[in-house]
Amino acid sequence: MSKFTIPTVFKAVDNLSGPLQRMSTNMDKFDKSAKGIFGNLSELQKDLFSFAAKAAVITGVTQMFRFGVQSILDYETALASLEAVTGQSSKLFKSQIESIASSSRKSAIDVAKSFEVVGSAMSEYLDNPKALGQITQAGITLSKASRMELEPSLQALTSVMNQFGFAADQAANVVNRLTAGEIVGSISTQKAAEHLQEFGAVASANNVSLSESVALVEALGKKLPTETLGRASRNLITFMGAIKGAPPETLKALEKHKVNLDRVSDGSLTFAERLKELSKIQGDAVAMEKFFGRENIAAGTTIFQNLGLYENWVDKIGKTNEAQKQAAVNSRTMSNALQEVKNSFVNVIVSGDKMNPLLELMKSLFFGLAKNMDVVLGLVGAIVGGFLLYKAALLGLNAVMMINEAFLTGKFIVAMIRQIALTNSTTFATAALAVAQSSLNAAWAANPIGIVIAGAIALTAVIWGLSKAYSGLSASEKAAQDLQDKTLANTVEQRAEATALFAALRNATQGSTAYNDTLAKLEKLQPGIIEKYSLQVKAIDKINAAEKELIATIMKRAQAEAAAEIVRDKARNLLAAQEDLKKGSILSAIPMIGAGVMANKFGAVNQAQQELEAAAQQQQALNVEAETKGTMNANIDVTVRDPNNRTDVTGSNGVNIKQPVTTSTIGQ
Repeated sequence: MSKFTIPTVFKAVDNLSGPLQRMSTNMDKFDKSAKGIFGNLSELQKDLFSFAAKAAVITGVTQMFRFGVQSILDYETALASLEAVTGQSSKLFKSQIESIASSSRKSAIDVAKSFEVVGSAMSEYLDNPKALGQITQAGITLSKASRMELEPSLQALTSVMNQFGFAADQAANVVNRLTAGEIVGSISTQKAAEHLQEFGAVASANNVSLSESVALVEALGKKLPTETLGRASRNLITFMGAIKGAPPETLKALEKHKVNLDRVSDGSLTFAERLKELSKIQGDAVAMEKFFGRENIAAGTTIFQNLGLYENWVDKIGKTNEAQKQAAVNSRTMSNALQEVKNSFVNVIVSGDKMNPLLELMKSLFFGLAKNMDVVLGLVGAIVGGFLLYKAALLGLNAVMMINEAFLTGKFIVAMIRQIALTNSTTFATAALAVAQSSLNAAWAANPIGIVIAGAIALTAVIWGLSKAYSGLSASEKAAQDLQDKTLANTVEQRAEATALFAALRNATQGSTAYNDTLAKLEKLQPGIIEKYSLQVKAIDKINAAEKELIATIMKRAQAEAAAEIVRDKARNLLAAQEDLKKGSILSAIPMIGAGVMANKFGAVNQAQQELEAAAQQQQALNVEAETKGTMNANIDVTVRDPNNRTDVTGSNGVNIKQPVTTSTIGQ
């Protein structure tokens, strides 16, 4: 394999690598120092161990009990809210909710809330737990397959079902059609679902099926900016459905190309057949503008150029049933595994009828207290008043003794830590951290329950932080998606202009004023293109080849600019993440909580580093390709400066990343 050599230097300020390297080098030494410290402090160590162990046990048990009680209360609240929305007893839905929660590994609380969302959106199923369950189950699959949150997934699903008139038993089929689009095209399921909410009703009214609608979004997404796809699809379908009511000049242009208006607006034909009939105007820029208008001419051009692909995608989307498989793949992550463990714990606590007697007893108790609070407070006040008089003197004496003891103990501990710091040639803060960490370790060793509870909490916090940082798309996939979106968005006007010029060239007479004017505009847009393809002589194959090269050149230029902009953004993100980690390093001394927070911050730095490297590698690939083809030649030095304007990046804490990027200076 040939060795990959990158010709330029990307410089970034890194105030983290140096300290981390020194920390790693001294870790063993620090551990030995901590052990040596406590070898001479056996009595104090025992006291600290005892305190840490008791604190860990009490904290763990308290948090577990609190979480369990809160889950029961949240579930009861969700059921009560569902009952209020549906007007039916929650008992009608309870078994269905808990069955779906068990099979989907979602919490019963989330499923109950999902029933309410679905019932609010599709009121015809308010008294039908089976139908609500079918739609909710499909929504959970859509959520996992599209990497969306559950509630937005349910809202998108019910919106599409309402607009296209699908019944509850078709919910799973709708999800398969939505997720199939992402398999054949580049627009994500989430984005496709959002766009369908913009034009689904119009599509259904014009007898355009869900598969045809999803394929339309994916086909238009090849050239149009993502945010315009819903509006462009709606306008395209609306114009075709109302073609007979078009202005006279538009009808005249359509008649010129012998477009059959009845076929274009015939809902009994497939949408592809209707598009083929309308595509007769494709080569006439004037007719295209009159029918589509300036705003939508790019949409019309795109769909006409991809008619064969569109038909193929309609067929594949209609036959693909991979939603469950996509959901399973996206769920195979550490963050999701941890969430499913939590959900299973919740379901064990809240499911079934075993908690109902306890809940009823607790509710009766609290309602009784609320109604008789004056009597209760009076009785308690009388008892407590007499007891306080008896204890006042003893409490005062105990308080004085405790304050004195705490003062003496505090002085001793501070003096001890100072002595440790002096003996081991370290800082006061480091010695104090050694005392705290060793005490916590001893607590785990001294009490098995403490190990289970405190260790589980700390491990969960760390894994949660890391899984959150590493979830979602990979760095390379995200870089490619960012580049594609930015390139397409930045070239809409240029590509539309080029397409219109070549369309005009095809329709103009060779040697005419219009033909020569169009050639002049093309030469201005791409010098040398007329001579290269001999465009003075009107040859369709040459015109087509020239158009293809010009569009490709526009995209290449835009890709280079977009790649440079993305690299600059990612470099800033890395610096910000490093600064955030440095500011949060003090939290590492806090047991359990600090571990999770720092894991999240380390993950953020790592993710920012990966995204920067992916963006730089992507730009390198573009530069290498451009140099090979002779269209670009850029070996450029980009200096990234710290947002706080610290000086240079080449000192002891600097880091050099060999990556080619465009000429620019970031952070000045």
